Order: sequence, then C-alpha cells, then structure tokens
Amino acid sequence: MNRQALFAKKETTYGTAADLTAADVIHAENVRYVPKGETVKGDPAKPGFGSIPGVTYGEHGELTFDVPLAGSGTAGTAPKWGVFMKAVGWTETVVADTSVTYALGLPPLADSLTFRWRDAKRTHVLTGARGRVSLKVTAGQRLMLSFLFRGLHADPTASAAPTPADVTWTGWNDSLPVQQGRTTFSLDGTPLTLRDFSIDAADNVRFTDVPHQENVELLGDIALSGKVKAGTPDLAVFNPETKWRTNAVVVGALVHEVGSPGRIVTINTRGQMGAPTYSRDNDQDVFESDFALVGSNLGTSDDIAIVLT
Repeated sequence: MNRQALFAKKETTYGTAADLTAADVIHAENVRYVPKGETVKGDPAKPGFGSIPGVTYGEHGELTFDVPLAGSGTAGTAPKWGVFMKAVGWTETVVADTSVTYALGLPPLADSLTFRWRDAKRTHVLTGARGRVSLKVTAGQRLMLSFLFRGLHADPTASAAPTPADVTWTGWNDSLPVQQGRTTFSLDGTPLTLRDFSIDAADNVRFTDVPHQENVELLGDIALSGKVKAGTPDLAVFNPETKWRTNAVVVGALVHEVGSPGRIVTINTRGQMGAPTYSRDNDQDVFESDFALVGSNLGTSDDIAIVLT
C-alpha cells in the first residue's frame, strides 16, 4: 500500500511555515527527500590512532518530484502546479477565459514554498523552498515536469500514516501519452516524427548559511539546455547539419492534447542545434542533437514558454 502524501503552499513570510490543508496536496510522482549538510572537524597532532568527532553545519533539505504537465481543464484558469513555476523563477500570465502562460522571469524573482512530506509514520517539513524545473517529452509517455527544491531543514516528526481522508485531489489532471493525433512537433516549421525532447535548467539554486543569512535564493541566470531526437527528415526540407553549421536559431513548437480546450499544452522554444548524430530507432532513421536555448535579443527572455489554452 502507498503511504505517502506531499503537500505544498506559498509562504507569506520567508521561512515561516504556511498552513497546509488537504487541498494543498500535490499529484507528485517519484518523490525523494534528502537532508543535506557539511561536516567539519579538526586534525590535531596527537598520539595514537583514530579521528575526532565532526560538527555538522549548513543543514538543509533537497526535495525532488515529478508532476504531470497538464492544463487545468478550463482555459484561462491556472493549473495547480503553477505555484511551483513561480517558485523556480518563472512568471505566470493569465488571460481570463483564454490562456495561461509560463515564461522565464527577468530577473529570476521567486516565491518561497512550504512542503510537507508525509512518508509512512514520518512527517518532513521543508520551509523557504525555491528550486528549478526541467521537462521531458517521450513518444508513448506522459508529459512531465521534474522539480528540484531546496529549503530550510527541520528534523522529521513521528505521525500517523496518511489516509485517503487526508487529501483532496480536486483540480489535478493527469497528462496523456504523446502520440499521433494528440501531439504535434516541429522545428523551423517542419513537422518531425518526435522520439524525445527534453529541457534541463542549470543549477542556480543556492543555499547559504552565514551570519545574518540562512536562505535559498536563485542566483545567476536560469540557463536552459535541451536535446531533441526525431526521425531524420528529407534533407531538402530540413537539414540538421546545415542548421548546426550555420548557427541558425531554430524555433520549436510542441502541441499536446490537440483539440481539447482547457487541456492544450503548447511548448514554444528558440534554440541552436548541436552537431547531429545519426542512428536507427526500431529500424527507422533518426537524428539526435543538442538544443541550446537562446533569447531573441539580449534584453528578452523568450527562450521558452509553456502556454495552456
């Protein structure tokens, strides 16, 4: 029997635990929590063998989990996972009855979150949490967002195992598999038979523990890099090596759950392709390339946008 439940909510004051209720549960998969810290100890000149005790400092926690990348079901209504995007430095733009768009913030200001992870008879609480996000699109699999959060550590407490009565799943939707008729993918306007497409963020999530400061901040750029694997097209239509050699900026577009208002997910990207490699996938000719995301100019962060309609 699964005896886990993960909850999250935006904090009013950084590091002060938010009041979590059953409605704050997360449709989280592959949840993993790890306490982190550093140990320092001396190395005195002494007779005999053996070491001396160390002292731990900089205690914090690291939480990772996946969430289905799915719309709320109503156009212009933000999904439940939107709270996480605003805690990883992305912006949320809502157009009533029309769309919700997530894009890179400039600068990367971020909300802080309180997490509560109930695992069997333990409860872990993480406050002041901020993080980063990546996404993975694979043919035949569901669209997923993968989050990493770091926050202020607290020792776990004993608690009863969670029950179905402790959670309210209202507002959460699952994603459907990537397949023909439901998903389209193109680079530079050319439809491609997609196998894999991924976007990863560089780790700019910094925990600091020094006098007068103990917090988690997003420092530096939210640098994004990706990979694409697709069927090799007719080279007269789209030549991956030419795109790489000429340093062309390629516009990508993935649309998922086509024709389902309120659940349509569009991922718009701009990037430069790396040198392609060629192979066979189920005896079909495919290419694979790095995909480094770039903005249209120095003052614009339009590398990527997730649009829900």
